[in-house]
Amino acid sequence: MAYWRKTLNVEYFVSADMKFIQLLLGLCGATGEYACPWCKVNKEGRSDLTRPWDYYHNPSIGRNIEDMLDSNFKKAMVSCGVSFHMWHNKAGEIEWTSLSRTEKVKLLNHLPSKLASEDGVIFENSKHSVIKLWEDFYVLYKYVNDTTDSGEVIFEKAKLWLENFLNIGKLCRKGYNLHNVTPYMHCLVYHVPFFASHFGPLKMFSGQGLEKNNDIVKQIHQKKSNKWDSAVSALVTRKRLEFGHTNNLEREKRAYEKFQLVD
Repeated sequence: MAYWRKTLNVEYFVSADMKFIQLLLGLCGATGEYACPWCKVNKEGRSDLTRPWDYYHNPSIGRNIEDMLDSNFKKAMVSCGVSFHMWHNKAGEIEWTSLSRTEKVKLLNHLPSKLASEDGVIFENSKHSVIKLWEDFYVLYKYVNDTTDSGEVIFEKAKLWLENFLNIGKLCRKGYNLHNVTPYMHCLVYHVPFFASHFGPLKMFSGQGLEKNNDIVKQIHQKKSNKWDSAVSALVTRKRLEFGHTNNLEREKRAYEKFQLVD
């Protein structure tokens, strides 16, 4: 079988066994949440008889090759050391995990090489351009954080990156067209050079400390809060930690002695 200009060896199986079909597709058993081999209906939806007869063969809910591509993409992202999930909300729209700054930097650093070594993740005719776009953005990200160059130099580098982004759209790839230019891209090209030239490298204005503080408060809420008044619990815990650190009142580790029980 020819697929993406490659010849694939396909092995055919004939079976009338539901369990065997689910095994081939990598699905769970018949009692699982998403056990149907032909659509993505969940366990609760299987008892809904109000749908028309051809509803579950709609491309938006039927199983197709795009599901496999999404799965390969998620595996590539998770292999970079981040937690990432994609799902459909009640309106049928795709949503995904919001990543932190540290996780985004990990992706910029590691994902391009993962995409280059994996087949079936991005389209072959634009694969090289997309990978180079990621690599160039990581270089631009580090450059803008540390550079003391003039605003005009920064502008030309950011403008070149955005032009390369739009050039991928000329290959008939969705998501790289004029209407896909976000406000963030506009700010990168026209406002970041101005701020960097007037106030210095962007690293000086990093919000990493605030993000770290948010992570600590989140951990306090999940592990050390009674959930009755989470705001008060977080403030009291943080103040107790700050007071102990300032006055060298760190809690000592308990002594641990290992011994063997004798029968």
